[in-house]
Amino acid sequence: MRYTPTESEYAAVPRMSDGERLDYFLTRVFETDEVWFLKNPMRPFERSLGGTIYLPVWPYRRFASEAALEQWQDCVPSSVSLDHYLEIMLAEQVSPGALIEIMPRGEAAGCVITPVRLRSILEAMIDVGSYHLDG
Repeated sequence: MRYTPTESEYAAVPRMSDGERLDYFLTRVFETDEVWFLKNPMRPFERSLGGTIYLPVWPYRRFASEAALEQWQDCVPSSVSLDHYLEIMLAEQVSPGALIEIMPRGEAAGCVITPVRLRSILEAMIDVGSYHLDG
């Protein structure tokens, strides 16, 4: 099943702080069991800014599709299960020194987090069966 954000959620995202954006992303990927990213053309899309590699991700296709239409027109949205994202993408496919960018939209940067920290949070959520971000 494909999920979509409610209209009020969709409207609120551009005004979210980094912490709110991270919280929203974590809650939604835990609920939907899928993570959206962009592919260009056969591999996950990475962007480089100032020598740092960023891997943008979203909780819903709608956000990833819009990014592909706006900023990254040569990319297509793709999703994987949360388990696949944890076990394969975060564990094996992240370039050394790369950062995960949570929900960039338009000109607004997303919340930036290390792959190790994101994986730790998601694994803890799975272990306890719910989501609570401390600190």
